[in-house]
Amino acid sequence: MKRRALRSIIALLLLLPLSVVFTQDEPSITLDIIGIDSTELTDVAVLATVLDASGQLVSGLDVANFSIGGDLRGLAEIRRVNNVTDDALNFASVLVIDTSSSMADVPLAEAREAAQIYIDALEPGDPVAIVTFGSDVKRVLGYTTDRAVLQQVLDTLRYGGKTALYDATFRGIELATESPLPSKVIVILSDGGEFGDVSEHSRDESIRAATINGVPVY
Repeated sequence: MKRRALRSIIALLLLLPLSVVFTQDEPSITLDIIGIDSTELTDVAVLATVLDASGQLVSGLDVANFSIGGDLRGLAEIRRVNNVTDDALNFASVLVIDTSSSMADVPLAEAREAAQIYIDALEPGDPVAIVTFGSDVKRVLGYTTDRAVLQQVLDTLRYGGKTALYDATFRGIELATESPLPSKVIVILSDGGEFGDVSEHSRDESIRAATINGVPVY
């Protein structure tokens, strides 16, 4: 139930749709990459969820159900497909929270509440890191499973400045690549888009970084 509720929360926050390398033949099937482990030189492990048209997990898949497209077509092969249950898969999260001036009062309070609901839906072993952004981007907390520390950080957030959304997204992706777990996601909580022309990175750069590193951004 926790993971199903968590998926619903994340779906409402979807900001940056990502290109998917692996595809499945059935058009009603959707595949979301949730992590990539390239620590082995010759093999890359891709962690993904496969959902049917009603949003239910699809199980019992094997190599024949997948293919490789895009620039990797003909250059790589799928050697093995392992099915794991949703509840058995711990993952790390980077919460990227807008603390610009437009988040004053109610928006920031609602962002805190949303972040806390998200954290409460996680399993005890799922680590969380927090990044905030206004005119500048700040890594305010590294990965931790200490819920009290996370709550303390959320309670001390203050607003001010412009909105460096694209820099914050890029920094969040960088932090996600340092995840202690191969599965990781970024969740952005914001009331709007880039504002004030303060980001050094563009939207396209952020999307490319997320795609290359296999980091879903919601």
